[in-house]
Amino acid sequence: MLLQRRRRLTPTIPMVTMADIAFLLIIFFLLTTTFSRDTGLKLKLPGALSPQPIRQQEITIRITAERQILLDEQRVSPSQLEAALRKRIQETGTREVVIRGDAEIPYWVAVAVMDAVKRVGARAAALAAEPVPRIEWERWERKQ
Repeated sequence: MLLQRRRRLTPTIPMVTMADIAFLLIIFFLLTTTFSRDTGLKLKLPGALSPQPIRQQEITIRITAERQILLDEQRVSPSQLEAALRKRIQETGTREVVIRGDAEIPYWVAVAVMDAVKRVGARAAALAAEPVPRIEWERWERKQ
C-alpha cells in the first residue's frame, strides 16, 4: 500500500496588504495631527544697572503711502537711502534686510529700494507681506 504524501502549504504573509495599511495609517495620522504654536510666557523682567542692547537680527526698510522711507524707524530721503543703509550694515554687522511697503505704493518704488539694497551688498532682501484669508482680485479687476 502506497501512501501519498500530502503537499504542505507554506504560510505566506501578504506584504502588499500590509503596505497599504501602513500608508493608510500614515495618511490618517498626518491628517489628524494638529500643531500648536507656543504662545510664550508673559514675564516681567528685572531691571539692570548696565543693560546692553541685543544686536538686531535684521534691518527693516518701511515705505509708507505718504512717500516716506524709514530705515529702522528713522526717516531717510530716497537719495540718501544707499549711504544710510551701508552705514547701518557697518554699525550692526547684519546684512539681512526686510522691505515693508504699503500696498498702495508704486511698483517701481519697491524695485528701486530692492536695487539699492542689492547694491549695498545685503545678503538677503525680502518683501514682507501680511497674511490674508484670500487675495482680493476683485478690487484689482475693478480698477482696470
